[in-house]
Amino acid sequence: MKTTDFLKRMFLLGTLSFALCACNDDNEEVILPPNYDNAQVGDLFLEDGFLLKPDDKDFATQKDKAIGVVAFLYKDHAAKIGIANALQEKGVDTPHGLVMALKNAAAEAKWGPQQVDAGYVSASLKTAYESGQDGYVISAALSQKEEYPAFKEIAVFAQKVKTPEKTTGWYIPSIGEWIDIMSTKGIGNMAIVDSEIMNSDKGYAYLSQQSQDATDHLNAHFKDLDPANVDLFSNENKYYWSSTESSKISAYVIGFLKYDLSMDFDNYGKEQDTDTILRCVFAF
Repeated sequence: MKTTDFLKRMFLLGTLSFALCACNDDNEEVILPPNYDNAQVGDLFLEDGFLLKPDDKDFATQKDKAIGVVAFLYKDHAAKIGIANALQEKGVDTPHGLVMALKNAAAEAKWGPQQVDAGYVSASLKTAYESGQDGYVISAALSQKEEYPAFKEIAVFAQKVKTPEKTTGWYIPSIGEWIDIMSTKGIGNMAIVDSEIMNSDKGYAYLSQQSQDATDHLNAHFKDLDPANVDLFSNENKYYWSSTESSKISAYVIGFLKYDLSMDFDNYGKEQDTDTILRCVFAF
C-alpha cells in the first residue's frame, strides 16, 4: 500500500478512533482499522468497531449504531491469558478493554445444573479476582454443553447483536471482571468496590445503601441513547450472573436490591432463574 501517494486523516464520525485512509497500488481508497490508543471508559463502541464519545458533534446521528459501551480498560492490569490469546489469534497484539452490551442477553436464565462442579470454582471474592480465570474461557467451554442454558443464550444473543471481527465476541463476565467494571476504573465507578471487594476473603459481600448509586453510575452511560436500544440496570432486586462458580451448587452474581438499597456480590443457586439476568461483554 502506498501511503505516500494519498494519505489523509478522516475523523470518522468525529470519534476518538479516527480512520486513516490511504490509496493502494490501484489508487483505490482503503480505510485502515480503528485506533484504540485513546479509548476511554464510557465511549460507545459502534458496530463497525469505531468509538463514539458522548460529547462528539455527530453523537445524535451515530448513536444508534452502538452495540456497547467501553466498561473497563486494561491499563492497571493486563488482560487474562485466555482473552489475550483469543485476540492474538485475530491479529490483536495488545488487548485494550471490555465492552458491555447495551441490552440484556436474557431476562431470566439458569446458570447450569446444581451439584455439579464445572471446574471454575473460586471460594472467595479475592481468589476470584486474582485468579487467571476469565469469562471468555469459561463461556467458550460451557456454551458447548446443553446443560448450561445461560451459556447457550450467548449464541442466541450473538446472532442478534454482531460484534466486529477483531474482538472475542460476547461472553458472560467472570465475577472478577464484574469487580473491574464496578470499580473506580470501570463504568460502575464505586470506590467501595476497590476498598471492600477486591481483597475480600469471603465468598459474598453485602454493601448497604449502594445500589442506587451503582445503578445510577451505570445507567448514566445509556441515558442519551434510544430507550428501545438499551436495557437499564435495575435495583428492583435483580441479580446479574457471572461465569464464576462459588461452589458446586452456586455461582457468583452481582445484585442491586430495593429493600435495603444493597449492592450485593453474592452467590445464587445455579438452577435459579427468577430475577437472574444475563448481561454480556466482549474484549477488544
